Amino acid sequence: MILACFGLCATAGSAAADSTETVLHRFAGRQGGDGAFGGYESPTYGGLVADGLGNFYGTTLYGDNDTGNPTRCDDGNQPFACGTAFELSPPSAPGALWTETIIYSFGHSNRTDGTLPTGGLAIRDGVLYGSTMDSQRVGYGTIFQLTPPLRPGDPWTQTILHNFGRPHGTGPDGTVPNGSVVMDAAGNIYGTTQDGGDYGYGTVWELSPPSRPGNAWKEQILYSFGTASDDGHTPRGGVILDDSGNLYGTTYVGARGYGDLYELSPSGTGTWTHKLLYSFTGLSDGGQPVGSLAFNGPDIYGAGAGGVFQFSAGVSTVINPIQASAGVIFDTAGNLYGTAFTQGGFNLGSVFELSPSGTPGTWTLTTLYSFAGGLDGANPQSGVVFGQGADLFGLTNAGGISDCVAPVYGGCGVVFQIVN
Repeated sequence: MILACFGLCATAGSAAADSTETVLHRFAGRQGGDGAFGGYESPTYGGLVADGLGNFYGTTLYGDNDTGNPTRCDDGNQPFACGTAFELSPPSAPGALWTETIIYSFGHSNRTDGTLPTGGLAIRDGVLYGSTMDSQRVGYGTIFQLTPPLRPGDPWTQTILHNFGRPHGTGPDGTVPNGSVVMDAAGNIYGTTQDGGDYGYGTVWELSPPSRPGNAWKEQILYSFGTASDDGHTPRGGVILDDSGNLYGTTYVGARGYGDLYELSPSGTGTWTHKLLYSFTGLSDGGQPVGSLAFNGPDIYGAGAGGVFQFSAGVSTVINPIQASAGVIFDTAGNLYGTAFTQGGFNLGSVFELSPSGTPGTWTLTTLYSFAGGLDGANPQSGVVFGQGADLFGLTNAGGISDCVAPVYGGCGVVFQIVN
């Protein structure tokens, strides 16, 4: 069942004068067929990814297990199904409905499947790549691949590329992947785990594609946190790549207690060199970072408990104290965009813009939309992405259909568009 706003969504919350919200899809759980058998759909930290043709893809932490006897991925109270990957396709005519399609339901493939997808997806040539925080075979998470069918309407094919938690040639594996995955030009996949590794404090890993199709992908642990006495640990976001193939990321806990910003550089001999770029001293410089980072020129930007921060010339500075839910993005004019889990006019989350002002080092905050917690959604826990133009697209964790499964959750979330 697909629901639309019919022009009413922007009135449910508050927005800047030149921005409006349109709800493209409300997750309906068992009420709507996109979360069934007592499960429900709740968008997760990963957000959306676009394919360049106007379609968006994402995951839900719980949801439609498409067997008659769904696997339990429960919290001790309800038999939640184990999550989905979905596609959202634009209408054929302006003003018509968007179409949501469950392209994969996790947790039923002869107990070898991953469960509870958490991080954001990556897309390459129409193929999707992502992670789950749990798995039925080992229990410590997976990296998966979803391949589209050759004929429209046929099922997508899921392939598990790696099961975390197994010892390998260089030591203990990482466990519980966290954050979005990224790919380089050669098709290698990079990401983080929040636990595991040589010291149990998390890892940065690489998966390399096989030389022959059908063979196994090769995992390499690029770094195990806890190696040095002043090392950070527990990454709560993925990594980003620069043009030279260096990786950048953050840890939630650091040498000074508030997290670290680090760089990993390939040596050319198969090993990687870790460099501590900055150790956060407290919330005043953007400590306890979450989500992935973003480049804008030579500077690095991110989000933490202290607000949105800018790392430039060896120093981290909070450019605005708004507590972003996840990573941030830039447009070509240098404006920054993100979401806040709470805050906004109703304290139920917002989509915001930070624009550089004429005074160096100062930024102007504009709230593009404040969620009201009704049909318009509430509490976005992932960032936003651009579509084919300047509009922003994203997910909320709550709001939408209030009785989708249990009223305590305040709705199963929505997919939204901000016309900017």
